[in-house]
Amino acid sequence: MRAVAPMVVASGLALGFTPAAQAAANCTSSAQFGFCTFAPYAVNQDEWNPASSGSTQELTATSNNDWSVTTSQPAGAYVRTYPDVSEELPGLPYSDYSMAVQTFSDSVSFGAGSGETAADLWLNGIPGTSDFSQSTVEVMVWTDNDGRTPPGTDTATATINGQNFQVWECDTTGCVNALGHIFFGFVLEGSETSGQIHDVDTINWLVSNGLISGSLPFNQIDYGAEFGSLTQTTNGTFSVSTYNNALNPSS
Repeated sequence: MRAVAPMVVASGLALGFTPAAQAAANCTSSAQFGFCTFAPYAVNQDEWNPASSGSTQELTATSNNDWSVTTSQPAGAYVRTYPDVSEELPGLPYSDYSMAVQTFSDSVSFGAGSGETAADLWLNGIPGTSDFSQSTVEVMVWTDNDGRTPPGTDTATATINGQNFQVWECDTTGCVNALGHIFFGFVLEGSETSGQIHDVDTINWLVSNGLISGSLPFNQIDYGAEFGSLTQTTNGTFSVSTYNNALNPSS
């Protein structure tokens, strides 16, 4: 949820924290990294790359199934913010999970700017923690894309649970040095505002194609929307009416 290297271009970066047990029935925040806790989830502002002036964002949440953000972000950065809902995992090897499925329903407007809605999966470390390194693996699954491309190179097409994705890879030395970690982006052909994201099946595709190890720890799951534009002010809204994870083993 926050930047870890100044050359990050299109990555929903996750701030490592363990949500507190307390939850508010009605929660609002305009703080840069404000969050609302609805265990086991946290709903996060994650305004990780704001402009020096002019960036504003307001989060309102009553649960992981009912929250929204209004954001205004000046031009000048491909991504300024990634409001999201997250679940931190205990760090078991990814291969220990027979199932990890996100179910979501959302509505988004990017205004004159641009962005995408996306799941963000973290393996082998979380930004903002001591475990984060250039060997950390970020896997994004883009579900609704407003004309953007992920970092790296478009290398393959993957079919996962009957849906087709273009796969982008940032795992060469130059790309990893620029971004700060290994990145893979799965961009859905078409778009959807409700459905399911099959995390284990997505990671299985990377393992079966020899791109990552099956023994990596699975650390965090996020779902949110990235907002930003190099040339236009982004006045956007994002609201979520359904979000939950089905995990086996449970976190």
